[in-house]
Amino acid sequence: MKRILALILVALMTGTAAMAQTILATWTFDNLPADTSANGPTPKVIASNTDIGEQQGSAFIYADGTHGASDWISVNNASTSEITSFSGYTNNDPRATSLAGKALAPKNTTANGKSIVLAFATTGYQNPILSFVMRKTGTGFNSHVWEYSTNGTTFHPVTESYPIPTTTNAEVKTLDLSAYDDLDNTATVYLRLTLSGCTSASGNTRFDNIVINAETSGPDVTAPRLSSYSVLNDTHIKLIFNEQLNASIAQTASNYTLSGGITVSNVALANNREATLTLANAITEGSSYI
Repeated sequence: MKRILALILVALMTGTAAMAQTILATWTFDNLPADTSANGPTPKVIASNTDIGEQQGSAFIYADGTHGASDWISVNNASTSEITSFSGYTNNDPRATSLAGKALAPKNTTANGKSIVLAFATTGYQNPILSFVMRKTGTGFNSHVWEYSTNGTTFHPVTESYPIPTTTNAEVKTLDLSAYDDLDNTATVYLRLTLSGCTSASGNTRFDNIVINAETSGPDVTAPRLSSYSVLNDTHIKLIFNEQLNASIAQTASNYTLSGGITVSNVALANNREATLTLANAITEGSSYI
């Protein structure tokens, strides 16, 4: 078997610089009314902050039965209401001056299996990341299932997850959505959270300082990585990469070099991820190439 230790791929990358994150939308719930307050009940549609983010007041949380969300009970009655507010936190507040304010709190066993939806735009942006502060009471919701949609009707599972707190301490959680390319540069992204596992009427899970970050859309800035290779014969090597390649660059033979005077005379590209190299001279059995 021929041994090839490494292949130097000279120009398959489109860039190397990391792109900065931009805050698209934030919900800090500073003055969110509770289900027992004089200005209650808790609203079932909540606009994003108007003091920070690219989408000030134009991104929304839905708990009113629209946009793929369930219709939560929100009344000024603590025993029957399914959504309320409690004292908030300063963790994850992106503002220069943090304010604890309030936290949004889904509650009650009657809400098991219900969903809330966050809706925001990624037009001109890519690789969104969701972060928030979360605290669960002892009988609060212990199951969180996230899904995404680009039309508010058809939802797809988000496989990323985070550990549910086992104490009543507030913890910052992050959901990295950069792997879902259909959420990039999209008019509206819908993130749906379905909660279950609450075991009492007062059991709740509190959310605060919800932040959506994303990168400015632009060229791919991460070089493709070689996932695997196989030696087909003395003059042909097949390379498989982790993402699609730039066809023009990937099919340029001079972008590939091996040690020992071995040169590449031709490259055949399949599926934009598989490159079969034709070598100008044969590799030798038992030799190592870098």
